[in-house]
Amino acid sequence: MYKLYIKTIEGENFTNGIISTRKQIVLHNSLWAILNNQTVSVKLNTHTLGELTSDKDSQVKNYIKSKKLNIKNNEKDFADAINYYNTISSSSAKK
Repeated sequence: MYKLYIKTIEGENFTNGIISTRKQIVLHNSLWAILNNQTVSVKLNTHTLGELTSDKDSQVKNYIKSKKLNIKNNEKDFADAINYYNTISSSSAKK
């Protein structure tokens, strides 16, 4: 998985006779994965995880339950599930 950080300047204009602007730098991030040699946007939910791990879905779900991972709100847990999938995929490819 890859994480993209984008900083943008955002702000509001206030007009009360005097024009003043309050701006701040805001950090936006998004997660990406490579699937079938294409870059895919990743959201932290079970549907996206199912799409990324469709061929080993039941094994990954059992791993998530056994480790009590929270893939909906935790990037680290989502990455752990993907790493587990990569491990079992590479071990089955070697056989």
